[in-house]
Amino acid sequence: MYNLAGKTIPSTLEELLQHFKTALLVIDLQNDFCSEGGISRKSGHELIQGATVINQTKALINKAREEGLLIIYTLNTNLQTHLSDSSAWMRHRIRGRNGRADIEYTIEGTWGHRLVEGIEPRDGEVVVRKHRASAFVGTNLDLILRSNDIRALLVTGILTESCVDSTARDAEFYDYFAIILRDCIDSYRRDLHEACLKIMEARFEVSDSKSIMELWRSSPAVENQREKRKTS
Repeated sequence: MYNLAGKTIPSTLEELLQHFKTALLVIDLQNDFCSEGGISRKSGHELIQGATVINQTKALINKAREEGLLIIYTLNTNLQTHLSDSSAWMRHRIRGRNGRADIEYTIEGTWGHRLVEGIEPRDGEVVVRKHRASAFVGTNLDLILRSNDIRALLVTGILTESCVDSTARDAEFYDYFAIILRDCIDSYRRDLHEACLKIMEARFEVSDSKSIMELWRSSPAVENQREKRKTS
């Protein structure tokens, strides 16, 4: 642990989880992006690790519940009338769909907008609707985190080079510790996934769900923090 200018700075992942209250963030695991019958599959896009990432994320969610973590799910949300879309954002979306302007996805109220089967928020868990790649832009995410004294985020979901990266960057700009779980993020393109992951490894704490769960299981220091979370 470092101490600089009166501020406590963790030097290891264990210290980070020990000293700073943590939440689990699950980004955009929605039918249109992840499920057979979703817009992405119909358009010829398929997650490179697919079911494996989703199953590992489900296991992590269940363990996080046991640990008493706040769990937050984001829903990429497009309004049917495009009222939340600027020209610049619509151009960004078209570029992301290989120049196709006719592809609509995660329209609010549709099956494609819903979280995938097996990932259902429980009472006390939070769903944040977002209209941009970053879960912090135009949402109440920062308010929720600060209201619950959260200082660190375990970041999971899709897409690695888009919503995951954008949210992790903003998390640090908003003064949170971002912990990327490499086995719980995914993309449609391996080259972009691997390139972005390499960049994130230079910027953020990068770990995996097995290591996080092992720390929860074996570290007395983290166990003490868990008890504090459950009683707070």
